Amino acid sequence: LVQVAEKNLAADIAAMESKAAIPFALLCVGLGQLCVCSAFWHATCDRPLGWWLFADGLTTCLGMSSALISLWKARSLANNVDLKTYLLRVEKDWTKSLEGSFKIAAKLSDAGDVAIVLLFLPGCYFWYTA
Repeated sequence: LVQVAEKNLAADIAAMESKAAIPFALLCVGLGQLCVCSAFWHATCDRPLGWWLFADGLTTCLGMSSALISLWKARSLANNVDLKTYLLRVEKDWTKSLEGSFKIAAKLSDAGDVAIVLLFLPGCYFWYTA
């Protein structure tokens, strides 16, 4: 039973590490959007498209940085928990166990995800009309 619990804990930690690839990739996309925005700020493209690139890039960078911070802390919690505490846990999501500023980072990450989805449609409109 102990070996099964150890394997499950190791699988939880590995899942968190693989989940970090998505925020990291989106962070790179957000940085790319900010670079494109700054490179073409005074170009002939419409001003709303430039503002959208700035807003979406900044939102993506903040949200994904928060996601990486909360995943890093959740991984740290998972690495430092003893096996008995792991087996007695009710909440299976490690990010729900965060406290203080790391809990705020997890909430900011969730808000960033919502904002990115909501900014998609205006971005499509501004791209189409530019």
